[in-house]
Amino acid sequence: MAAASLALGLLLLEAAARAGYAKLRNLDTEMWRYATLGKTVLPGAHPVHGNKPGAYFEDLYGVEVRINSKGLRDAEHAYEKPAGRFRILVLGDSITFGWGVPADRSYPKVLETALNAGGKGRRFEVLNAGVGNYGAAEELAFLEAEGWKYRPDLVILGYYVNDAELVSYPSSSFWARRSTLLPLLWSRVNSIRARLDKKRRYKEFYSSLYADGSETKARFESAFTGILRSCGRRGVPLLVALIPDLRDLRSQPFAAVYDRVRGLAEGFPGARALDLAPAFVPDPDASKFWVSPEDAHPNALAHRLLADRIHRLLASGFDFGRKRFRLP
Repeated sequence: MAAASLALGLLLLEAAARAGYAKLRNLDTEMWRYATLGKTVLPGAHPVHGNKPGAYFEDLYGVEVRINSKGLRDAEHAYEKPAGRFRILVLGDSITFGWGVPADRSYPKVLETALNAGGKGRRFEVLNAGVGNYGAAEELAFLEAEGWKYRPDLVILGYYVNDAELVSYPSSSFWARRSTLLPLLWSRVNSIRARLDKKRRYKEFYSSLYADGSETKARFESAFTGILRSCGRRGVPLLVALIPDLRDLRSQPFAAVYDRVRGLAEGFPGARALDLAPAFVPDPDASKFWVSPEDAHPNALAHRLLADRIHRLLASGFDFGRKRFRLP
């Protein structure tokens, strides 16, 4: 009897959660929905999660999300590069993916539009290979397994400070994939833990990822160096776009981390790092660049500013090692 009452109570709570989800949803619950319904574990020697080919959300955190047949949030692209096209592959996490903004307003696609503006025909392709929760290790695995199939002329890596974080894989259990109540409860517990545990606050947590001797720092630097070497072996230039944290534009609390990453990148002859923080005017109200009041992912305005700064560098050309990069 007690078990039956408990089951009935949970079913009623589940029904209530579904009925009120539109008003109850938040960043955590939508990320949960994306992770369980919009991702899959990709096959390979080193399995990594990726966007689920063909996944579709009519409304994911306020925007339509459509994944193509190869797992990109982009139009369909053949691996074979069309004649006369200059192809740029953009690696990154949920920022590059365009979390909370329409696909055509993510910085890779805004960059593509800018590159093709005023030209004759579509000379440039910018492929958005961003996946939520990707870090350097996942980006390297994707580049080796899929990225090089597209034969890019330039690779852009959208780096963000959490790229050293260890990634957990989305659950495949029935309840994780089907329940609405479960992510709402998880979000509430996660919020309480963050308030009680200082180490879970974002500044302390992100800084700890790069602590000397930590597993996360060693793993990040190994994977990041792997990306640099992979591009170097193929003679493809790599631009590391350093995307700032938009919660504290004035003090930039992770400046030392970004300097370290810049140094790693520019220590390789085929790579160049670009600081994107100057694209934003330090402002007490940095939230005007956020996708929502609770979520500091870049909004459409911020994506445009990121793309504009990258475009200016590409248009003017840049040095990497002893070579000079210029667009055709």
